[in-house]
Amino acid sequence: MLTCFNIHVQAGKNAKFTVSLWPISARLSQRTVRSTIHGKDGILWIAALDGINRFDGNEIFEYRNYKSEEGFIESSNILAILEGDFGEIFAATRDAGILVYDDLSNSFTALQWNGIDPTLDENISAAFSDSDGVLWIGYEKGQISRVSYRLEAVTHFQTPTSIRITNFTKSNAGKIFASTGQGEIYEIERNHTTPKKVSLDSQCKSRLSDLIVISAMTDNKIWAGTRGHGLYLIDIDTASCPNFKLPNKAKSNSGNANINNIVHESTKGLTWVASDQGLYRIEGESVSAHFHAENSSLASNEVLSISNGNDGIYWIGTYNGLNYLVPTEFDLFGVDVHKDLHSIVAIDSSPLHGIWIASYDELFEFDPVQNTHSKLNKSHPERKFTNEKIMSLHMETEGMWVGYRSSGLEFYSPEKDELVSFGTNSKTKLSSNSVSAILTASNGETLVGTYGGGLNIISREGIVVFQHGTTNRVIMLFEGSDKSIWIGTESAFYKMDLDSRKIIAIEISSDLLSFRTKPIIWSMAESPNGDLWLGTIYHGLFFWQKDNLTRGDTTKIERVLDNPVNVHTIYAIQVDNLGYAWFSSNQGLAKIDPITKNVTFYSRHYGLQNSEYDFGVSHKDSLGRLYFGGSNGYIRFDPNTLNPAAPSPKVRLTDIDLSNGRVISPHGLTKLQTLQLTHKDYFVVFTFSVLDFLDPEKNQFRYMLENFDPD
Repeated sequence: MLTCFNIHVQAGKNAKFTVSLWPISARLSQRTVRSTIHGKDGILWIAALDGINRFDGNEIFEYRNYKSEEGFIESSNILAILEGDFGEIFAATRDAGILVYDDLSNSFTALQWNGIDPTLDENISAAFSDSDGVLWIGYEKGQISRVSYRLEAVTHFQTPTSIRITNFTKSNAGKIFASTGQGEIYEIERNHTTPKKVSLDSQCKSRLSDLIVISAMTDNKIWAGTRGHGLYLIDIDTASCPNFKLPNKAKSNSGNANINNIVHESTKGLTWVASDQGLYRIEGESVSAHFHAENSSLASNEVLSISNGNDGIYWIGTYNGLNYLVPTEFDLFGVDVHKDLHSIVAIDSSPLHGIWIASYDELFEFDPVQNTHSKLNKSHPERKFTNEKIMSLHMETEGMWVGYRSSGLEFYSPEKDELVSFGTNSKTKLSSNSVSAILTASNGETLVGTYGGGLNIISREGIVVFQHGTTNRVIMLFEGSDKSIWIGTESAFYKMDLDSRKIIAIEISSDLLSFRTKPIIWSMAESPNGDLWLGTIYHGLFFWQKDNLTRGDTTKIERVLDNPVNVHTIYAIQVDNLGYAWFSSNQGLAKIDPITKNVTFYSRHYGLQNSEYDFGVSHKDSLGRLYFGGSNGYIRFDPNTLNPAAPSPKVRLTDIDLSNGRVISPHGLTKLQTLQLTHKDYFVVFTFSVLDFLDPEKNQFRYMLENFDPD
């Protein structure tokens, strides 16, 4: 089953994004996230209400004001975390000034040069690090400090009105703007000590009366966010500040938004707005996406911060945890699209009758152009399907088959406008009312697998029932290109010749396999060259090469996934038009190369959750797009357009322990170039982590000590 699906919004030229809860968020001691920085060295810094957290891909280290030495920070009242041009980490606090991270002591210390604090006051109201690594600091009484940390140079400015500075921004041309709490905008020029006030019309004063955040869109246009009055776009050339309407579909707030943070990406033409109504994505001057708690996995509608991290990841701080946002090429459909679009049990289509999605309690007709879902009883009220407790769905040229858990089987023919029912008490009797699999074979006969009543074949002559040994609980039906019928049951695997009605048991008996239990085949797919892929419930994925298949040589059935990848449950398999096999598993969605058997997993980095799926729920439509489904929805994608696998994350040393008891501080390892060992250091332990913050549990390692390990 899929654990969760997220909103996907199309913006611009086919750009889609998903919002997900960061899997490590639950380990934060306090979940209100004020600020984040994904540093140049790959470390993630998180400012919460109780202090700062540092995540290195392995563990969270906390910096608190109650610690005495390592991990000490003077104040937990963090305004923002900033990064300098050379990777320095600064904490701007409201009551302790600017603090600097010291990696040797692993603590935050006061910003001082020769024992002197270059700032004007500890009561900071705003802080900003520009693209040159310069710190801009604003104070409650309207002063501004420009701090060049490396040069140990500082310049102080005073605004004429002495009103609290609330924010800074820098334009592409290098102009620095500062805002005050009463709606004033100042431009700071390098050679002047008095900031120049930007002239705005009289209406702007009332509109921007509680201005808290600004972000330069261009050299003459500035986004302005207020507390309680919404968002504005200041035009310096016209001295105007029109209100920018933000659509609000979040249930938690029906008034004008509190704007908490704005990030403009000039190279992409995108603006991100964090508010108490969720997160907005603006392309140019048009809202292209609105993420909120009701349509996504956003932890709270109160979004406090957003920062652009490494590898295209955006970090979103909320009142209730840390989310991340990533671009995706997958279409995700679930309860965010339709409240009843969950518990997906089957997906199928035909050129004549379209694409249909079966959930446990509903049938949906899917429009692939509009990406909309229509319930069967609304789109076709004339079709009186039972339409509840659905187990199986099958589309064929003449119509639609629907199988139920306890209500038998129904077939609808659009051409005849006729609905025919099959069951244990109907005129045309089935052996069981629990229909678990349906297949229309190439000879026109319909095979019906039941859960407890064996295999039924509906032909022109009537229904033929096969009940033999362990065939009674049928869970899978598949027809190969050679017209052989493959039958998967809860306890055995069979091959059937339809012409002779002969069924033979297939045993996976390779000497290379040593299982205490027999593999149970629950899913199948065939490559264009006739090779078979077999998915099992407990034993992973198997591959049966065509030549060995033709000879009936079961000893050559190959298990293609080794234990280290920990893939033991294969839910469904589809082969794309290029011959790659795609499968849903207990480790998420994956693709396997039929030649090399190399596996690529697609999960959080591609906008997918760490999901499990449901058995047999997959489909390939007439355009080659693939579908995989589960308990909370389904995904759709074009395998030909997916980008290559994400690059391997960086590895970082976190500890070195020597035999004589010496331990090298993990925070000094960043500057370590050489390690001198003596004869007393008869062993050394290297501890490392991978800077992959979205899927840390999926990482696998291979390592070698050069000039020591042979391979």
